[in-house]
Amino acid sequence: MRAVAWIGVVLAAAPCRHAVAQHLAKPVIDHLPGGVTRVMNPGPTAWADTNGWKLVLETTIQPPAGSPGELDTPNQALLTTTGDIVVADWRTPSIKLYDAQGKFERSIGRSGAGPGEYHVPEIALDHDTLVVDDVQIARVMLMTLDGRELRQFPAPTGAYGVVPLTDKLGRIRVVGFPGYMQWIFTDHDGHHVDSLRPPAAGDDDRWTVKTNGGVARYTIPFAGLPTMTLLRDGTLAWGATDRYAVAVGRTMVAILENYQQADGSIVIPEALRKWMGKDRIKARD
Repeated sequence: MRAVAWIGVVLAAAPCRHAVAQHLAKPVIDHLPGGVTRVMNPGPTAWADTNGWKLVLETTIQPPAGSPGELDTPNQALLTTTGDIVVADWRTPSIKLYDAQGKFERSIGRSGAGPGEYHVPEIALDHDTLVVDDVQIARVMLMTLDGRELRQFPAPTGAYGVVPLTDKLGRIRVVGFPGYMQWIFTDHDGHHVDSLRPPAAGDDDRWTVKTNGGVARYTIPFAGLPTMTLLRDGTLAWGATDRYAVAVGRTMVAILENYQQADGSIVIPEALRKWMGKDRIKARD
């Protein structure tokens, strides 16, 4: 049995720099067999100019062993508009709904390849519509939170562990082949409306360590690994661990600024209509 902790972020009182510096921990550095250097930090060791933000544990979800709500290998937790928590579990596989106090409410769908079923669920929420991207089946499925399938459509074979994302334009971002650096955007009916190749980071440096069974490879801390997300307004926010920089795309923001109507709908520019398959995106509640 495993537990998934739902972590909330709160703003604490901002301490002065001197007070923060007094509480900085000293890192412990030692060397492991094979020449690997290990650094362990018992607490914050830098960034003395922090503004006081911190993570605070709000709820722990840990149903009893053998109960319907038991978790095995939870890999995602999403917060619904009503405060409930949706958890995707890879090993079971399952998607389960808990209330704000962590009490199990119900399972959503089940393991399999038929309607309302999945093998490897990667999930996102668009308001109260659950988006299930199943890389193993190469399919995206839209469901209600009570487990009713709304529709499904084929999706490109992407990469495990890269979750789908949604934006307020009604688009669903899934990952295309080859690799996670190809993004495919669809609408809720599965129509391909856009694609994007996010910028690459630096070299993916790794340590190679000889072991009794051969070799093991570990990513070097602060190597050039990319991290990115899709904001609700359709903006791409991208960064990498080998530089202090964040890139933000403005293509979709510019469309919103110039084509959004008073009722909230968006008129699709004429040049894009043949790819979007429509001339207007209706406003969503």
